Amino acid sequence: PVAFSWLTSLALERLAFGHSDITELISSCGRLRRLTLRTCRLVDLPFVLKIDTPCSGIQELKFLCVGCTRIDLISVPKLRQVVCHSWISEKLPLHFGYVPELRSVLLDSRAMAW
Repeated sequence: PVAFSWLTSLALERLAFGHSDITELISSCGRLRRLTLRTCRLVDLPFVLKIDTPCSGIQELKFLCVGCTRIDLISVPKLRQVVCHSWISEKLPLHFGYVPELRSVLLDSRAMAW
């Protein structure tokens, strides 16, 4: 939606997304700086959330109780902070691609080990 192009912060809760929905959402919100996903899940196998937004200004991503096996940050050049809270998988949830501005990563796992 056109209204989304003016947003600087967006929080989404209890939603299900397809494979490329998040990347498309970030790309369509040209001013978006902060995105929080809370209790959301992916519907497409293999449940890997891929974020490839080389032209976005997104600076902060928060994933709170997100139902996916992994998050691939392919190209997010302005990203400064990533938070993964209440991660269920026993595998490390994040794979980092091009994130040259990244300064802070917070990982919180219910699996208790990686």
